[in-house]
This record gives sequence, structure tokens and C-alpha cells, in this order.
Amino acid sequence: MRVLWSVLGRFVNIEDLDPFDVAERLTMAGLEVEAVEYLGDELKNCVVAQILEVEPHPESNKLKVLKVSDGSGQHQVVCGAPNVEKDMKVALALPGAVLPDGAKVDVAEIRGVVSNGMLLSEIELGLVDETWGILELPDEAEVGAPLHKWVYMDDYVLEVGPTPNRGDCFGVLGVAREVAAIYKMELSLPEVDFPEELDEVEKYVDVEIEAPDLCPRYTARYIEGVIVDESALWMKVAVKAFGMRPISNIVDVTNYVLMEVGHPLHAFDFERLKEGKIVVRRAREGEYIVTLDGEYRELTPDALVIADGQRPVALAGIMGGANSEVARSTTKVLLESAYFDPTSIRRTSKRMGLSTEASKRFERGMDIETLVYAVNRATQLIVDLAGGKVAKGIYDVYPKPFEKSKVYLSYEKLDKLLGVEVPKEEAKDILKRLCFEVEEEAGGVKVRVPYHRMLDVTRDVDLVEEVARIWGYDKIPSLMPAQRLPHYVIESEYAFVQRVRDLAVNCGLKEAICYSFINPVYYDYLKLEAEDKRRKAVKLLNPLSEEMSVMRTTLLPGLLESAGRNHRVRVFDAALFEVGHVFFNDEAISEKLHFGFVLTGRTPVQWMQKPRKYDYFDAKGIVEYMAERLGVSFTFVQSKQPFLHPGQSADVLLEDRVIGFIGVLHPDVVEAFELKPPVVVGELDLEPLKTAQKSVKYKPIPKYPETTRDLSFIVPKDVSYDEIRKVVLEVRPEELIDFRLIDVYEGEPIEAGKVSMTLSFTFVSYEKTLSDEEVDKIFWSIAKRLEEKLPVKIRTR
Repeated sequence: MRVLWSVLGRFVNIEDLDPFDVAERLTMAGLEVEAVEYLGDELKNCVVAQILEVEPHPESNKLKVLKVSDGSGQHQVVCGAPNVEKDMKVALALPGAVLPDGAKVDVAEIRGVVSNGMLLSEIELGLVDETWGILELPDEAEVGAPLHKWVYMDDYVLEVGPTPNRGDCFGVLGVAREVAAIYKMELSLPEVDFPEELDEVEKYVDVEIEAPDLCPRYTARYIEGVIVDESALWMKVAVKAFGMRPISNIVDVTNYVLMEVGHPLHAFDFERLKEGKIVVRRAREGEYIVTLDGEYRELTPDALVIADGQRPVALAGIMGGANSEVARSTTKVLLESAYFDPTSIRRTSKRMGLSTEASKRFERGMDIETLVYAVNRATQLIVDLAGGKVAKGIYDVYPKPFEKSKVYLSYEKLDKLLGVEVPKEEAKDILKRLCFEVEEEAGGVKVRVPYHRMLDVTRDVDLVEEVARIWGYDKIPSLMPAQRLPHYVIESEYAFVQRVRDLAVNCGLKEAICYSFINPVYYDYLKLEAEDKRRKAVKLLNPLSEEMSVMRTTLLPGLLESAGRNHRVRVFDAALFEVGHVFFNDEAISEKLHFGFVLTGRTPVQWMQKPRKYDYFDAKGIVEYMAERLGVSFTFVQSKQPFLHPGQSADVLLEDRVIGFIGVLHPDVVEAFELKPPVVVGELDLEPLKTAQKSVKYKPIPKYPETTRDLSFIVPKDVSYDEIRKVVLEVRPEELIDFRLIDVYEGEPIEAGKVSMTLSFTFVSYEKTLSDEEVDKIFWSIAKRLEEKLPVKIRTR
């Protein structure tokens, strides 16, 4: 935000202050000043001159040849402006001058006549886009004087960067409060004075607030007989210095007061308001508005609008409507100054994609009392610059006045948090200088917070910060902590998450951290059924965009989108994982911790083996490794997840409960996410693993030799290996230390509808060497049990 030094002088005495010192002190107090700019630097080599002679140009009817004096000499200048006259005081740019728009002035020959410089209009000063003549200076302007002293540019601008919580410092008045507190000066709010020549304002205007929760206060002034024209030069220069474009005297006044007082205003052409009425309400279904920028905008019922008797005429706190804007033909003006709910303004501004100087302030919270001063100050300036007569009084609708909040601050806490004793009287004085009302209480002070800080100062620690920044952070000594650091105990859940991350890294995966907010279209990409609980996502009330409008119920969208970004930069080989929360919206909103991974392309290059494409068994290996290290046992059954390849996928079970899935991504899903196959994915619910995990117990290596037996079974196709596995586990003797499926065969001589499965069994004893007879007895008892429990037969050929 740009602070004009001369405007700052309206509120505090700046005669003995230096702009650069003020900038440094403000920065040290927490209000950063990014730059200090002298406006006069834009008009170097530009002086006040007087026209001595006016002669016609010999080669042009539209040009004139002038002889001008700058007090130290005479110059011949060619000019085409129609308003040049002898003895006129003008703005002369001498050769070598660089104008505000960056143009350089040189000696030039125009139609055969040499011009030693140029006479300036408001266009060259960057104040207007069009003008009919050169700038005419007052008769009292001293010939030869630097031009900037006579065009209101003998001034400084402080480029201030308020933090988002300091909405009160988005105006010169707010910065002036800071300066007054820092330099122990009086803050003055100059009185505004203007005649009220018309009848009571209620005779002309009717204001109704239908949404007091979004607009607690609305004030208005009525002025008629105004003449809309260009602003005075001083106003144009000030508005431009504030970083805005001069438009007309009425609009320039509202923009000037916006920057001066920090409170946004809006001027309506009163004769364009239907029924002479203002209604502050929520938008209705199907309503729209064309805003001042010419954009057609559809309104939603949660948007706050200013309406007349029939239609919306402004987006409250954001931008006015084209159907009520002030034009050159306007003679009657309704001036608005109101307080709007910050959350409502922020939501509408984001949804509309429309950020303005007004919305930036309203969404940070405004002073509900200063708005009266702002509307009166603007009325005064309109009367001065545009004429007109003012109705008596302000139309003020304020159904439920705000009360100032109270915060107690103990001196003990002040000293404890700052680590140094602050004199009590000094602390109280600082708070008073910052416009807080202070009452002494036992052991501290009770503070009434001013309206312009009611959203920012809510706790005693906020008051501690206020005292510290004005008293001076440099006065706080740098001391080592007086206490011992407490013993740090790692929480069990944090330790578990770290362990899962470490295990994933051990598998060669790289961690990705994805957004919890996703696009709901991803659920369509994953082909989830309508009744799938993962469709019941938590929806955001005020999303940044449709792409981030719901909370994820699975980690897959973020991981697949990350893989897609890799693919778009031609990185096709990737192994990513994430440990993060997913969110469900069943009977109540719930949050669960999940582990997910995605493998794309080929395995890393290794010296002992060539790269190969990732497949289902890579995913199974990752999950089995994690199960082994966590001390749990997983089983795998055929998966029916719609986004997985039906023949290369499995659900992961922990104690007969499905906790996840692994598999190759379905080709349709691969295409939807714009990936290249193969893509292998997996996801586990970690919540049941938190309690199921066990410490891995190590057994000594057996001293006695192992014995292996292999056996093939003829198995119907509808009998899975998992069923065989469960039977073996039921009868598993302690000598059986391992068994696994080593081969599956289908074809001759196996009859149709059946397959041959070959299992390998490993036996060992920790007490003795097992004889062949002992091994055979155990081995054949397992085989027999399998034939009894399942429709399988031992293969004999």
C-alpha cells in the first residue's frame, strides 16, 4: 500500500520527521516499509516557464512557435496546443528531461523549426489519457522554479506492506496511528465541515438491511446538484501517487478517501436507483449483474448484494454495477459507507475471481465506527470539488451496535513472555498510544480493544506483542533458556508412521506428499460404483476451485496425478509412495491413515540384472516385506476393485478383514490419467496395523539339517491356493518351518477344468536330525489332511 507523506501530515505532525527514519522505525515495529519514493524525481529538468511570444508556425496551421523564459534564459519551443497565450505560466521540460512515462525530451526539429524542449500537459504527467491543451500553472508560480513544487509532487511515497492481519493499516490513517505511537505524538482526526442545505436525508433515501448478519451497519449521504468533471490537479496527482487512475471528481474522491482513511466507499447515481431505495440482501436465484469492469456475472444465493427496489446495483464490498455508475450526466449522488462481513466478502471475491482495493480491505475487517468519518470526509471533498447540496444527517442503519471486547493482561505474563521486565507505566502508555482503553486491575490491566483492531487483538498474548514491538525488540536481551529442555518422548503413532515410511524407502520407493483436496472427477476415472463409500467424499464449503473441491477418500488420485506429471516431462520410470490421511463422510466424518504406492515403467538399473517392467509381483513383494517387518501375516484373495486388472490384482486381508489391495491398473484407468502402462498400485489401511503389529522375534539358526519334500496335487480351478494354505496352517506341525507354491501347470495330461499345483515343504527340528521316516510321516499326514478337507488329489503322473 502506498502512503502519501503529505496525507500522513493530516493526522500527525510531520514537520520534524524524516520519511526515511519513519520508514525504518515502522519496519522495526512490524509494519514493513519496502521503499521510499520522492515524486519530484519524476520531473527532473522540468521547470516553471512563462510564454513571452506566440508566433504561427511557417509550415503548419496547427502548430505555433513560442518563445518562453525559464528565468535564466529564453527557449524556442514548438507547440500544437490550442490554449497557449502570451504571459501564460506553463510547465517546460528542458532537453535531457525524462518524463514519468519514460519518454526522454531532446532538441528536435519539427517541420523545419527547432524546438528546445516541450511544454507539458497532464498527459505527460500521467494524470489523464486525453486533454485539449497544455497544463496552465497559477499566476503566482515562480518562473524558473522546479516544476514538481507547483504540481503537488514535492512529496514522498512510502510503499508499506501490511501483514494480512493488519487490515487497519490499509489506509494512511492506520499508518498514522502507528507513527503517533512510535514517536509519542498526538493523533488528530481533522474535523470535516460542510453545509447541509437540503431537508432530512430520510426524505430522499430509504435503506433496508435484509441480511444484518452480513451487513451489521450501512450509512449513506445524499447530495444533489453535483457537476461531474475532471478533478482538480492536486486530487489527480494524489490519486495517481496512491497507485490508481484518475477518472472523475466523484470517483476520485471515493478512491482518495479509501486510501486516506482506509475505508472503502461507493457512489451511486441516485436517479438510476429504482424507487430511490437501497436494500442490502443476499442475491436471489437467477440474478446477475454487469459490474463496472463490463463483466457479466451470475450471482449465487450466498453473495451479498446492494439492490435498489428491483435489481442488484453492486456486489457488496467488491465492485459497483454498471447500471448505477456515476457518469458525466449525474447530478444526484448517493454515497455509501458500510461494514460487511469479512468471510462473506472473501468467499464471493474468490468465487467471482474478482479482487479489488475494496474487497482487499473488507475481507480483512474494517472499523465499524470510522466508516462515519469516511462518508463525511468524502462528502466534504465532493462539495469542494463538484459542488452540490447535502441533505441533513446521515442515513445510518445499525440495528445491533458492536461492543468493544475486553482483554486482561497480567504484568507477570508480559514479563515472562518477553523475558525482561517492562516498566508498568511504559506498558500502559504504549497501549494507550495504540488507541486501547486501559484500566488498572490487580496485577495487570484490563484493556478495551478499539474497533479497528477487534479481529486482530483477541488474547493477552496479542497485547504482549503490541507492547513489545512499540517498546522495541532491540531492548529485549538475547538469553539462553533458563529451563532444561524436557525429555522428548516419541509418540507411538508418530513412531509407527516413521517405521512405515522407512520400510517403504527400504523397498526403493520415493515419498510423495499430495494434496488432501482433489477433483471429484477422479472417482469417475477410477470407475467407482455409485454406492461405493469412497464416493461419499467430504465437500469443501468454499473450495479454491473445482479441482480441489472434495477431500480424498483414497491416496490413488494424488499418486497417479504425480506419476502423470512425471510422464509429462518424460520421466516414465517412477516408484512413489505416500503415508497420509483419507476422509470419509458416512454417518459422521472420519479420518484414517493409509499407505499407498504407485510403480510405473521399469525397475531401476542394477549391475546384477537388467531393468524389467513392473508387475503384480513387485506390489505383492512390497506388501509382504512390510508385513514381515511389522510382525503380521497377510493373505491375498482375488480382488474386484473396478480400477484394477481383473487377472492381476488381489485384496489384502489381515485376519480375514480386507485392509487394502494391490494390482496392475486397469487399461481404461491408465488412459484416463494419461499414463503409459505398466502402472502397478497398492493401498493399505494402516489403522488396524497399528494394533496388530508385533515385534519380530528372531530364532536361532537350527543346528540340524533341513529336509525338503515336494508334492503335486490335482486341483479344481475354483479352488484357490489360499484355501490350500489355510488347511496346511490348521494342521501345521512345529517341524514344518516353511511351505510355498512353486509351480502351477494346466494342460495334458491334466483333465479339463483342473490344474496341477506343486507345493514345496521344508522340515527341520531344533532338537535332533529328522530321519526320512519321521519326515515322511509328517509330510503324508499333511497331504492326507488336504485330501480330506478339499476336493484335491495327489498327482501320480
